[in-house]
Amino acid sequence: MKILAISEISKSEKVFPSMADLKSWLHNRPWISSKVLRSWNLYRILPDGSKVSMRYGVRTMYDFVDYYRI
Repeated sequence: MKILAISEISKSEKVFPSMADLKSWLHNRPWISSKVLRSWNLYRILPDGSKVSMRYGVRTMYDFVDYYRI
């Protein structure tokens, strides 16, 4: 499942091929501030290309880090 991250600040987008890639990317950047993590909204990309909200109330990268204990 691909993950799409969209920055509220710069409107840039980053696509992660899998949830494991997103976890690894975040794990290798412990210096990212909570303000920056809160500015990146996360979406799942379905096989048909549409984007939907993440599960379990995860809306931002900050929520993702908190939920998955990264």
